[in-house]
Amino acid sequence: MALDKDQIGTIGKHLLITNLFAAGFEVAEPILDRGIDLIAFHDGKSGERFDAWPIQVKSSSGKSFVLDKKYKKLPRLVIVYVWNATIPEKAEFFAVTYGEALEVLKKRKHTKRSSWKEGGRWVATKVGTKLETLLEPYKVTAEGWKRKLLAVR
Repeated sequence: MALDKDQIGTIGKHLLITNLFAAGFEVAEPILDRGIDLIAFHDGKSGERFDAWPIQVKSSSGKSFVLDKKYKKLPRLVIVYVWNATIPEKAEFFAVTYGEALEVLKKRKHTKRSSWKEGGRWVATKVGTKLETLLEPYKVTAEGWKRKLLAVR
């Protein structure tokens, strides 16, 4: 049975929640989705100051890269791409800010295309080697979430 995009999105979101828990974060899910799927936070109980990061999750059964200009207005938003979400043991996570994702698009010259200029959205449902290489520095494992999120402060 093939999974639909909502099912893949739910799987990816829960894989991410598991990773964030393993990295010592608490996670909340907003009741309404207005561009923020999750909020990762430190609650201060472990001696760390309270801090929170809004997260937009983009899950796929393969490898995809999506950016929408609407996310520019959300300060500190972390966009997390979950690749291979339907095979949890092969899932990969890439975490970028809007600015970092935009730089990736610029390097590939996608910001010059009409879909970006006119529609404000870029979608790559199949990620090629060049795009994957540009995203590699943003790959995050369970051990790297703290470093990535603290850098977004």
